[in-house]
Amino acid sequence: MKTGFMVYYEGLKDNPSESKVALRERAVILSQSKDDVVKDDIIIESCLETIDLITLHEELVNHPKFYDATFEDIITLFIPCFLGIVKERVMPPTLLDGRDVSLILLYRVVKGDGGFKKVMENDTWDEIAFKCGYDPDDAQVVKIAYIYYLELVEWYFDYMIRKKEKIASDAAKEASKVIEEKTTGWVEDDTSDDDLVIVVEVASNNNKK
Repeated sequence: MKTGFMVYYEGLKDNPSESKVALRERAVILSQSKDDVVKDDIIIESCLETIDLITLHEELVNHPKFYDATFEDIITLFIPCFLGIVKERVMPPTLLDGRDVSLILLYRVVKGDGGFKKVMENDTWDEIAFKCGYDPDDAQVVKIAYIYYLELVEWYFDYMIRKKEKIASDAAKEASKVIEEKTTGWVEDDTSDDDLVIVVEVASNNNKK
């Protein structure tokens, strides 16, 4: 099975005018693995309920499969297992001077500043870097680290939530349609047979005249 990484970039090459969101969604769908369903179900259900990477990590470490796993371990596991991206990612990411970037701290700081979308719109990565204990000049590296590791996972969570909502919406529409079909029977005609006879008789009399 093609990995999501290859599906995405092949799609980008073959369909340059198609939106990147559509290409990424297709990549996710085509790269789904049927292996290790228990692990998949745990992660998916947790993220749908909590929609928070910190809480997700806290829930997973209580499971025997993930006992004592770090936040970075969960991210490292998630990217190849769920996104199908097999390109190796150095963990933890590092700054230009070789210092490690704490993903869990970076995630908390960005979330505290309104989330990834707001930080991107305001371009406040220098402030994010400073709050994480790095130099403002490290802003670009910090931004890349967030996109390369955390934004991918958040995007997938959002995709799964929208997918679940669509399934629920489609099911509700189908149920409503079935109920409507069951309650819709023959519509009674208020026009009686007598009325029809009278009309016919009048018409006949007029013809005789």
